[in-house]
Amino acid sequence: MTLKHELHRPDQFVLQMVCNRCPATADMAFASDAVASGSQQVRGGSIEMTAQCSNCHQDWSASLTPRLVHDHSNVLASLRAHGCSPLDLLPSLMAAQCSNCSAAASLRYALFGMLATQLALQCA
Repeated sequence: MTLKHELHRPDQFVLQMVCNRCPATADMAFASDAVASGSQQVRGGSIEMTAQCSNCHQDWSASLTPRLVHDHSNVLASLRAHGCSPLDLLPSLMAAQCSNCSAAASLRYALFGMLATQLALQCA
């Protein structure tokens, strides 16, 4: 049986950012508390990151607030960026909950527009 997703939440967002001053790009990874590393701060549910453009040394800051995705909301997160702008969402780590047994599963390298299926072991 495949996992019928009832609820999604982003555990790690990987965004390609572009500098507002020059055409340089860089990746920024925003991780939830479950998979967080030491290079970010979590404040009030928002994940805050700072960086600097490798080309023109423009200071970058970004604050990402993850959301729960369900039947009535398709918003994964809200992003506030200064000194840079999002260019692309790269393969990221999502968590999903089975609508049959409420089991949680990780969807690694989830891409938008591509079908992701996974076996829910508790339903098998």
